[in-house]
Amino acid sequence: MHTAPPGLGTPGGARGRAHTVQLPTIPERIPRDTLRDIYRLLGLDPGDVRELTLGLNELTATLYLSTHDGHKIRYGDGPATVKVCIPID
Repeated sequence: MHTAPPGLGTPGGARGRAHTVQLPTIPERIPRDTLRDIYRLLGLDPGDVRELTLGLNELTATLYLSTHDGHKIRYGDGPATVKVCIPID
């Protein structure tokens, strides 16, 4: 159980009273193999993915840029990336 800040979850946002709330069940960890499987299910090469953000209506992926022969491209002090938004139907 977790205690919510005063006013959270109270009708009209009453102040000064803390409430105990139940968070949904969440895993302590996600195995890296599971994460790679998720990327593949989404049609993404796990080696190309730097970050994923899952929204209600779209998936935003930050992907590493590579040359035609598969070498990652550097930009300044880090990797070159591109951010793409994929709609969710």
